Amino acid sequence: MVAPMKRQEVTNCCKFVVTFFIIYFASVPFGIFAEEFADLLLCRKCGHEVARASNVIRVPSKLAHRQRNDTVSGVEKVLIQLFKNPDGLFFEVITVKNAEVYTDSNKFMDMTWFPGYSWAVSVCPKCGSHIGWQYEVENPTQTETEFPKQFIGLIYEKLLEHLE
Repeated sequence: MVAPMKRQEVTNCCKFVVTFFIIYFASVPFGIFAEEFADLLLCRKCGHEVARASNVIRVPSKLAHRQRNDTVSGVEKVLIQLFKNPDGLFFEVITVKNAEVYTDSNKFMDMTWFPGYSWAVSVCPKCGSHIGWQYEVENPTQTETEFPKQFIGLIYEKLLEHLE
């Protein structure tokens, strides 16, 4: 025969059931909320939220040594381009329309990877790690429908994808 439950056991059982339902049903909205952050691109060094993968744009350059398409944080066919700087260092770069970076005020036209654009060094605003370059069009006759007026080139290996 099964022994009857004591009042304390009933109370503990009820607390467990109530707690279970609270946790279960409370996690549903948080799951939806978490999807809003699923396409974040983070600074690999400090985890700062630099950009969203949904802000990636295609800005092809004829000066790239290689171009490939890949999936980045759930966004398909992201253009990743390989560039070589004058010091012989190679960088894989993705381009985004905007990013939360600090950009140096010194702009340069020489040795640009995107002809017609000046460039300036961009760093993570939290840790100061070099994370890419900001490009700004210098030739106002270019049509903005074909080429963006400004964009950020982010160094792919300096980014961490936030995936759910």
